[in-house]
Amino acid sequence: PDASVRRYLDERKRELRAEAAAAKKALPDPDCPAGMTKMDDGERLEALGDLQARKEEVKKELFKLPLMPSTLRQKQRQEALHKALDDVEASIKIFERPVVYIQA
Repeated sequence: PDASVRRYLDERKRELRAEAAAAKKALPDPDCPAGMTKMDDGERLEALGDLQARKEEVKKELFKLPLMPSTLRQKQRQEALHKALDDVEASIKIFERPVVYIQA
């Protein structure tokens, strides 16, 4: 009888630990701002890869332009590409963080 009681108690302890772990996992992240949710790591890494590819595209377009743009159109295009590059680099900095929160 002692062995069966010990087995029951051990099994019950495992069940309680599993329930406690599940309850803890279900709790919202205390660091998460209101109205936001944590972005999945796979999703974050995919977005980071897309942003890095976009950065390379913008750089290639910039390299195609003349160093000293002579027309207004060339100047505007160069400014737009520099702004796009700045935006992409800022986004990359965000997605390089280990935890990213997004609108819920």
